[in-house]
Amino acid sequence: MIYSRVLSGQSVSEQFRLEQNQFPLAIECPSLNPASEVRLQFAQASGGQFYTLYKSDGSGVPHAVMSGAGPGWGLLSDPVTSWARVSLVGSQSDLRSFGMHPVR
Repeated sequence: MIYSRVLSGQSVSEQFRLEQNQFPLAIECPSLNPASEVRLQFAQASGGQFYTLYKSDGSGVPHAVMSGAGPGWGLLSDPVTSWARVSLVGSQSDLRSFGMHPVR
């Protein structure tokens, strides 16, 4: 299990590393203030530039793990790369912790 934090006043977490055997991945989302869309972003390497994951249906819409005030759970079926971070549409008013749980 991996925990990642979004600090107060921020909209992205620190990066974290995922292993192939951790997928599918359930994302535990806390209560959010303000309500927000929770997304995962991926980079090719540690410290690289992060990009938003989009839906695979060609709609051009970002893949949302969860949307709203929470708390809630989301699911990511397939890895894009090993380096990821949590991204929120809006900055948070307090520290938020997200749990990444391998689905068994």
